[in-house]
Amino acid sequence: MAKHVSTPVLTTPTINTIVKADSVAGVDEKASLMQMLTAWWQKSPTYSSFTAKAKMRYEGQGQKQEFTALFRIKRNEVIWASVTALGGVVQVARVYITPDSLKLINYLNREVMLMSFKDAAKVLPVPADFVTLQNLVLGGALKTDGNAISAASLANFYSLEVADSNSVQQLNFLKSDSTLNTIQLRSVQTGGPSGSISFSDYLPFGERKFSMTRNISVVNAGEQHLLDINFIKADFDQPIDFPFTVPKNYTQK
Repeated sequence: MAKHVSTPVLTTPTINTIVKADSVAGVDEKASLMQMLTAWWQKSPTYSSFTAKAKMRYEGQGQKQEFTALFRIKRNEVIWASVTALGGVVQVARVYITPDSLKLINYLNREVMLMSFKDAAKVLPVPADFVTLQNLVLGGALKTDGNAISAASLANFYSLEVADSNSVQQLNFLKSDSTLNTIQLRSVQTGGPSGSISFSDYLPFGERKFSMTRNISVVNAGEQHLLDINFIKADFDQPIDFPFTVPKNYTQK
């Protein structure tokens, strides 16, 4: 029984909040979903090298081009690519990229470009760092730094939104097998670049799954760039080299 107090006493008001069990469960479920999707987003593939061949179609800047690309990657050290057209008959370009530099041979114009990576915006549709380019080829999240800010469970997908000081990235994972289905990336700056990537046709390579088909759309400065990538073959952890010899009499830009 409550004690009766005859003299009025001034007290600080208190608020008693009743928390329902299902509310607690909902909070715990959202936290668990955020934790799971953050782990999927930041999962780093285990490999030392990567090689692949892909048929590619590019549309943008008033051009439509079809070509074949060979990729070789030494993880976190080198990205090498050789581009040919007309079934490999015409050599178009070769590129050698490190975290600090970019070298490009343009066989059609008989030119070579040697530059620091920070100046690579001259030849790239949008600004990008080495890791972003590496992830683009490998098929993972473009950026793995920043903070997860929201997570959702949709009909067939789990969706995670992450942000850093420069961009916001939304990743959608298939519920059926946890593979990455789409990425949407936008700059935090008004009018900045934005883009999307869809991933399909996953094949197993040991314990990993690799998307053999990509569809990429990028908009920058009002210009849209479309790139379709269809991998013909891919392999991991094989010995590789990176041939890069500049022909004589090529002009350096």
